[in-house]
Amino acid sequence: MDAFTAGFVSAMLFGENMSTRDDSDSFLDAGYAWSDIAPESQAVILAECGAFQLRHGADILEYGEAEAGADLYFSAAGHGCGFWEEDHGTPEGCARMDRTAKGLAGKIGAAYLGDDGKVYVSSC
Repeated sequence: MDAFTAGFVSAMLFGENMSTRDDSDSFLDAGYAWSDIAPESQAVILAECGAFQLRHGADILEYGEAEAGADLYFSAAGHGCGFWEEDHGTPEGCARMDRTAKGLAGKIGAAYLGDDGKVYVSSC
């Protein structure tokens, strides 16, 4: 997995608060990993992260790959941080990436734990 996608997955698993396998309320990253993400959600994540990187390659290089991947999730999910903060890269690049990320809110902007114990993104 490339650094951008790894940053996205790490942010997603950190950013969603739901019950873990032992029924304690905890962030997903306390007990979940890539292998716990449902295959159909893995496919969506890989496709959307890949498309985002193709569209914003130059902006991502200025921003930092892992940071941009994390902020893609945070921006798409509407968290209190993300590209809009303009803490990396250029203001113009941040604005471009923020617009695209907000357009992905319904596809990858939230994660949830399915009845099967797998993690899903909002479009699955």
